[in-house]
Amino acid sequence: MVHIREFGDQYFSEQRPGLNYAYDGYDYPHSSPSSEVGSDEEDEDGDDDYDESLYDRIVALKDMIPLHQRARIVDAFGKAHMVLRGGLKFGGSVLWVVGTSALVLGVPFAVAIVEEQQLDTGREATAVGSAAESLMPGPGGSILPRRER
Repeated sequence: MVHIREFGDQYFSEQRPGLNYAYDGYDYPHSSPSSEVGSDEEDEDGDDDYDESLYDRIVALKDMIPLHQRARIVDAFGKAHMVLRGGLKFGGSVLWVVGTSALVLGVPFAVAIVEEQQLDTGREATAVGSAAESLMPGPGGSILPRRER
């Protein structure tokens, strides 16, 4: 058989001289029968005097998570950080090699291609000019008949 016994707190059970412990006349704002549980009036009364930051809430969560699970979480985040850091470092090195190789090899190659195209264009212009000269009749002559006035 289970016996339930109430133990009172000595601090609150002792009456100290000079203090009035008559709570009958005190109006408790949340104990009225008309107040509803979870109403918005409770939030407006200013009960939340302590402004808790997100950091404070996260720090308070560490008491809820057992030590061995916290160690596993920290280890997992450490490994993820190490892999991510190594991958980013390797990726940066690869980008550096590819970028500098493209500049060192690609720019002179592009310049050589442009020069070759200009030479081809010059050769074509020379060929068209020499063909036009060969089609012209002798000095002073013209292919088109003269108009007489």
